[in-house]
Amino acid sequence: MKRAQSAVQVAQERLRLSDSAYNTRLQQIGNRPNAKGLVTVTAPISGKVADRQVTLGQTFNDAGGTLMTIVNDSRVFATANIYEKDLDKRQLLSWEVLFGLIVVPVHV
Repeated sequence: MKRAQSAVQVAQERLRLSDSAYNTRLQQIGNRPNAKGLVTVTAPISGKVADRQVTLGQTFNDAGGTLMTIVNDSRVFATANIYEKDLDKRQLLSWEVLFGLIVVPVHV
């Protein structure tokens, strides 16, 4: 009987510590769970999800871990090598592009 009571006390202490850690994490992100106990995390920037490390409903315990990578695609930097003879063939579909041309002489 004493073993069972001791096991219950250990389980209760673990539950208390887990609850304390959970509440600390919620305070760190400034959030509260909804009625179902789920927490919505809002991204600090707008953009598109480029890579996701977690799935909906997954438990995530790593306070410094990456949930997902968000890319702000309002501006994109691209480098391309285009032959001078092909400059008139480039097509841009519904993108507003600031196009700069740097000419590098090639000596053969």
